Amino acid sequence: MSFLSSFALFALVLAAIPLFAHLLRRQRAREVVLPTAKLLAASLPEARKRSALEDRLLLSLRVLAIAALVMLGATPFVQCSHLALNRKDGASIALVFVIDDSLSMRAPMPGGETRLEAARKAALELVDASTEGDSFAIVLAGRPVRVELAPTLDKASAASALAALEPSDRATDLSFALESARALLERQPQADKRIVLLSDLADGTSSDRLASEGAVLWYPVPELRADEASYDCALISAEQHGAAVEVNTRCVGSSEQQREVVVHEAGKPDAVVARAPLPKDGNTVSLKLPSAQISTELDVRLVPTDIIGADDAAPVLFENNEFRLGVMVDTEGSKIETGGPSPVEQALAALDSGASIRALSAIPSQEELASLKGLVLDDPAGLAPEDRAALIEWVEAGGFLLVTLSRDAESASLAATFGALVPGVLRLDNAPPKGANVARCSVFGESAQSLDDLRPTSRVRLELPLFRDAETLCEWSDGAPLVLRRALGRGGVTVVTTSFRLEESELPLRPAFLSLLDGFVATAKESHGMGVLTVGQLLTFKAPSDGPGQLVATATGLKSELPRAAPGTALPTALIGRYTFVTADKSSQRIALVADVELDFRARPLVEGTNDAALGGRARNRDISAFVAFLLLALLLVESAVRTFTPPASQADKSPVV
Repeated sequence: MSFLSSFALFALVLAAIPLFAHLLRRQRAREVVLPTAKLLAASLPEARKRSALEDRLLLSLRVLAIAALVMLGATPFVQCSHLALNRKDGASIALVFVIDDSLSMRAPMPGGETRLEAARKAALELVDASTEGDSFAIVLAGRPVRVELAPTLDKASAASALAALEPSDRATDLSFALESARALLERQPQADKRIVLLSDLADGTSSDRLASEGAVLWYPVPELRADEASYDCALISAEQHGAAVEVNTRCVGSSEQQREVVVHEAGKPDAVVARAPLPKDGNTVSLKLPSAQISTELDVRLVPTDIIGADDAAPVLFENNEFRLGVMVDTEGSKIETGGPSPVEQALAALDSGASIRALSAIPSQEELASLKGLVLDDPAGLAPEDRAALIEWVEAGGFLLVTLSRDAESASLAATFGALVPGVLRLDNAPPKGANVARCSVFGESAQSLDDLRPTSRVRLELPLFRDAETLCEWSDGAPLVLRRALGRGGVTVVTTSFRLEESELPLRPAFLSLLDGFVATAKESHGMGVLTVGQLLTFKAPSDGPGQLVATATGLKSELPRAAPGTALPTALIGRYTFVTADKSSQRIALVADVELDFRARPLVEGTNDAALGGRARNRDISAFVAFLLLALLLVESAVRTFTPPASQADKSPVV
């Protein structure tokens, strides 16, 4: 506490006056012995006790009243750690809070609270310090950047949105977050527009100074800045290969503390199956599993934890079999001059997808199909009933089929149809239009341009009313489908209405051919195993025939359920862990892992003026004279009450005559 007029405190000596008066009143009176005193009741001790109680209470009230009066004259101020806004000529302000909700904001500050908690507290203090006419918006800087609250004048809405913020394990994107904040401020009517940056400034991207044109950038809590010397180790990935688990870790900073890598059953930290010491600099650790645990779902963690415990635990990626693709093509029609495998096999190998590619000369048997996750059929001459039934069952169970249709498919016998795989009658068109409609082939990205002058010798027309549930990925220039995809059970069928044979089409020589195969492999691979993504990325579970399902997220030992959503809906990942989409008869899993850029604790520099005291700041004086005045008034009222309801000492000394 400080005072405007400290010299006025010398008047506190006046508080001794009631004490002296009290002592003078308590002087012993001259005793006079009366013979008749023996006839009176001995009530003197009670009278003295009542007088002493009355004197002490009044003494305390009067001393406190004088002290409060002296303090009031000195005008007391309190120094409080509270953020406040400085205004330009009292004008209203448009504020956009850019709050970093990334993994690094989980690190604790010296006071024990995390950086995110400190950032939220600072934002709430600024909202509390606002006045009528101020507007608020919230942008979250964890990747992907999100507008959590659009500009509003409602303080309660802003406070509620801030209170609801939760920590995440995302990476950081400060540059785009500031750009989003600037865009929100453009249409605000207030002349004073400010972006309040509440971040540790560690986004692992570059050393460029953070700035925002067209708005004032204010960094009011420099204590949030990341400490480059901080020690933290993170689990980057963990993969199981047979009886071994390969754990990839990364450490920043240094520590003498000995730590371990522990593998345990998923969701059961105490059920440890393997452990090994963690190297000082992190790197890769290999652990051998007991034979009984090879097929068990596993998690891995570092013990003991460090400053960021969220990145010390991760699921173990486990795929139960090899990812295999089958390819059945006409080797003569697909032969290339340089020799070697067919264009389809070479393209699949070039994608480096990790798939094992198996060349087939005939439709696989049921047993062979069970080992495949994807199958490419280039212009088959229809399907015999037993082959057709086996393929339909395989696709419905989760297989993915890519089939091209041209002359052989159209000339198939009546018994050799495609059934539910490609329903309806196929009609051959020997005069296809030139090229594809590039604008309607955007799924291939920039490579779609290579289809502009595509001119095959033939194509197949489909009965489109039977493909109402299909998604057209690319169209011919006349609007007919060139590539379409439809779901069938848990799997799917991709149909190309021309052949991959070089004698009929130049499609295998166009860049879009690689894009087509890459998309097909990615879809098949997604259904094969858990699939790995970085926290913050959206995940999609493709099983439209299974109906709505529940997304269950298991992250660092915590389990939560997101609202029910239809398959195909993009769902968020905010935490490290497993994400399981559960439908009536199926469950699909993905694993979200930490972005290693969040292990870079170097803080980005800011432009000059972001800590300008003219914008506001902490440790401001608060005048408490009004509170002291109310205290003085209360003391006077209490003293009046005491004097009114306490009987005078003269009445207390009276004793009945016997």
